[in-house]
Amino acid sequence: MHPKHTTIAIFRALMVPAVLLAAPLARAADTNASDANSARGIVKAISEATITSTIGERIQSLPFRDGQEFKADDVLVKFDCERLRADLRAAVAEHKGFEATYQSNVTLNRLHAAGSNDVKVSRANADKSQATADGLQARIKECELHAPFAGRVAELDMHEFEIPSPGSPILKIVDDKHLEVEVIVPSKWLKFLKIGLPFQFRLQETGNSYKGTVSRISGVVDPVSQTVKVVGAPAAIDDTIRPGMSIVAQFDTNGQ
Repeated sequence: MHPKHTTIAIFRALMVPAVLLAAPLARAADTNASDANSARGIVKAISEATITSTIGERIQSLPFRDGQEFKADDVLVKFDCERLRADLRAAVAEHKGFEATYQSNVTLNRLHAAGSNDVKVSRANADKSQATADGLQARIKECELHAPFAGRVAELDMHEFEIPSPGSPILKIVDDKHLEVEVIVPSKWLKFLKIGLPFQFRLQETGNSYKGTVSRISGVVDPVSQTVKVVGAPAAIDDTIRPGMSIVAQFDTNGQ
């Protein structure tokens, strides 16, 4: 082979692996550039609540199961409160008796047949019995627990016919139509982060991407990790998004 042709062949042989090596290096560079302005976070419900009881009565019905949707003011829990209603009837009857005694003592006092102390004591008994009836009436209002907002049952901790102790959780609810995303970002991004800053985020569970804007920035920086919490509002959502999903948010860091 001519020496010139040999040199060209060797050059081409060296160029092939160089070209093959350049492609993954370019992709790696793109990935690193992407990672440099991305941060991980989660989807959170703006409104959520744990429904508890203060009356300690037996659960009569739980109309909604885990995952089911409900509307605002729907009954989420109904208790068997017949015992409380019986107590209320007794308290009302007792109050009527004390009220009658008070009115009688007022009349007798005018006729100088009863002392002023009798009037005061009977008035106090009537007021006390009224307070007892009012307290029972307030407890009976808690025999039905209504939804404070429209949403979905996220967790069911009790079942029908069980008697929850006061303060123990019965079910957890979330508003899955009004969501926000919470992201932990490097604190050095505070140089360009501001309310209203647009960003994009991708759901790791589905791969779907969405747009959002920064709505809140935490006033505290974690000194150990040198990070800060950023909360964003999605521009629009769909039925595939659920609270608790993981996201990767992409920010424009050109302002650094």
